[in-house]
Amino acid sequence: MQQAAPRASAGYSDAAVYFADVIVLATPPVAFEQLGADYGALMRGKIVIDISNPRVDREGPIADEWLERGTGVSMAEFFPGTRFVKAFNTVNPRNFANPVRDGVRVGVPIASDDEEASRVTAQLVRDMGLDPVIVGPLTRAKEFDRGSPIWETGASAQEIREALGIR
Repeated sequence: MQQAAPRASAGYSDAAVYFADVIVLATPPVAFEQLGADYGALMRGKIVIDISNPRVDREGPIADEWLERGTGVSMAEFFPGTRFVKAFNTVNPRNFANPVRDGVRVGVPIASDDEEASRVTAQLVRDMGLDPVIVGPLTRAKEFDRGSPIWETGASAQEIREALGIR
């Protein structure tokens, strides 16, 4: 028998979006347009963390366009009025189970045009046992998109800072 946390509850997507302070988009990007249409009004003003990585084999040629522009900027357009953050997309799923590589915590680059949303996301990263790296505005998320030198490498925060030229 599976159990949930004491304060957890089940419900519909619209209720989850309505009551959430922070929303994590853990769906294929091809669904973002519909999610934005269905729930965008309820998401306005909320922190929305995009952890997605578009793939041509799943999304089609549009994935290349999103990557060319940068997925942070591209995905944010589906959710106007939100406090959009790109983060966690570089973390290999096995790093969530083991957030330490060679004795050093795995780093997570974070990009957003909202400084407070970046700080909230950084705390969530720390709470998960990972090491946050605030990269800067959403336009910089392109530097850690799928296929970048730090994508799914298990890089430390210091290695991410070096690769992205952050002091």
